[in-house]
Amino acid sequence: MSLTIITGWIAAILLFFNFVTCLAMPWATKNLKKCDPKNCKDCEVVCLGKFHRPIVILSIIAIIVHVVVSFMN
Repeated sequence: MSLTIITGWIAAILLFFNFVTCLAMPWATKNLKKCDPKNCKDCEVVCLGKFHRPIVILSIIAIIVHVVVSFMN
């Protein structure tokens, strides 16, 4: 596998997770419980949309790397 294919797959996977965590999607605003198994009193509610911003930044970087690598080959 060439480097262009590998970076393309990484960008595609990140773009998929970008779509999944988008706040416009109905499942992204659902709350997920994150509990500590030792102490159930310290439960935390986490929204899936919380992870959208870091995934967007990683997606943009992955696309830029993919384009640069594809021009170099």
